[in-house]
Amino acid sequence: MQIAIAAPSAVPFCIGGAEKLWWGLLDAINQHTPHQAELIKLPSPEGTVKDLVASYESFSKLDLCHFDRVISGKYPAWMVQHPHHTCYMLHRLRGLYDTYHFAGLPDVINFPQPEIEQVRKLMRQQQEGSIAKRGHDILPALFQSLTDLMQNSSLPTDLWQFPGPFAREVVHCLDNIALSPRAMERYAAISKNLTTRKNYFPAGTDVSVIYPPSSLNHFEQGSYDYWFTVSRLDNAKRLRLLIAAMEHTQAPLQLKIAGTGPDSEALKALAAGDDRIEFLGFVNDSELIPLYANALAVLYVPYDEDYGLVTIEAMMSGKPVLTTTDAGGPNEFVIHGETGYSVVPDPGAIAERMDYLYSHPAEAQSMGETGRKFVSGITWENVVHQLLALPPRAQFQVPAAGMVGASNAQSLPPAIDKRQRRRMVVATTYPIYPPQGGGQSRVFNLYKNLTDHFEVEVVSFTGAGQPAFSSEISPGMTETRIPKSSAHQAQESSIEQTVGVPVTDAVMPQLYPLTPDYVAALKAATTNADVLVACHPYLYPALRALAQINRSGTKRRM
Repeated sequence: MQIAIAAPSAVPFCIGGAEKLWWGLLDAINQHTPHQAELIKLPSPEGTVKDLVASYESFSKLDLCHFDRVISGKYPAWMVQHPHHTCYMLHRLRGLYDTYHFAGLPDVINFPQPEIEQVRKLMRQQQEGSIAKRGHDILPALFQSLTDLMQNSSLPTDLWQFPGPFAREVVHCLDNIALSPRAMERYAAISKNLTTRKNYFPAGTDVSVIYPPSSLNHFEQGSYDYWFTVSRLDNAKRLRLLIAAMEHTQAPLQLKIAGTGPDSEALKALAAGDDRIEFLGFVNDSELIPLYANALAVLYVPYDEDYGLVTIEAMMSGKPVLTTTDAGGPNEFVIHGETGYSVVPDPGAIAERMDYLYSHPAEAQSMGETGRKFVSGITWENVVHQLLALPPRAQFQVPAAGMVGASNAQSLPPAIDKRQRRRMVVATTYPIYPPQGGGQSRVFNLYKNLTDHFEVEVVSFTGAGQPAFSSEISPGMTETRIPKSSAHQAQESSIEQTVGVPVTDAVMPQLYPLTPDYVAALKAATTNADVLVACHPYLYPALRALAQINRSGTKRRM
């Protein structure tokens, strides 16, 4: 399959999270799938309404029909017309959507001129009656009408205020055409936070949440020497909150701030006199990795962030994240007291948690490790698998059905009608989806390739406090994930402290009964199952206890 990734090229050009996401997706498709992808970008200035409309028009005329599929995720690139178009949304133009009213701008357009009313009527009709079904078909007339307005010097200049009410109406209309169910084959978003924003997706559409990973090629875990944050230095990232928090904290650590942006000089002036605050400016990837690695914690306090790769990168580096309750995307990963802290956006509240983390370094280290495990499944392999809905891999040689652990590997028999498949239940001590490490990948891919012959259910453990999960993770294969009980986790932690090494698997034969929800889930899954598999020996006792005579009187194979 030939895939086009359509994206805007910012004017002036800058590298941000969007650029890194497209590069990562492009590389993942080209290097790790049988498909080929190309990144198609057009210059997209958006300093004025006129520039923005011109960018939308350019993408509407871009012919990508020599590709089998188009993926776009940001305005105005999603205006591309293609029969197989997937929207993988990063965000809409926020200043004309969810942050519009913060500037105190009006909703009502007070321009009674007939030329303006004619264009507004055309935009309103786009969402009504038969014109709504035409979608892109009305774009030539709409763009021409907007061009005529732009060239009419007799109209009030306030019409083109940006952001402003007329600009907002125009962009909403163009986005509604581009993102209508008539134009898009599938919708996905980089976070749950995006799916909750008003007017981001057409009503009633199914939106998949697919978390993208960082573009950093590896992560390290070092010492715990300072506070760290990295972001664009502008108002939305709220670095002022962190500078103010430094005035309250008693911890003697430095705050290292990486990044550049329009608020750079103002922030430096605000921090003047506090030699604990260091502005690092632009840092490249090779410099960023050790900066994460040697921080005690990462501080990240944006307002209603779309996603927040900083959170993922911090956790991949084994660091707790301190964020705020209104930060948006980061709160999908910051579990208060487990992977970091989420507090009210107040300098005193932030400083109080900073002091706590400084006074409890072992706890900070433990939170970092929990966070690292929590985000370990966020990989490009899984993004591509979900975004392209790739079919299962080719079958390979496995032991004969029902003889798990047998040494005589042989070919599987031909696939049978799915309605006649037998049921296989697999017990594991850890989650397997999305697969990240070698163990997860082996389990996921082994049993995924048995689904032509078995209906597979994997019943797995996850850490205490993590969400329970039950869903199909591949056609014919489900995972039921149960968090350890607090008693189970406490016993395991106590043993680990005594022996000084991780003991999750080794103590599972004795401790699994302390999580009755897991026992109940395993019992429900094994009812009428034909084959029970202990993926590793640690849960063999649990399966053995359930391997009783089934309803037909035939013993199940283990």
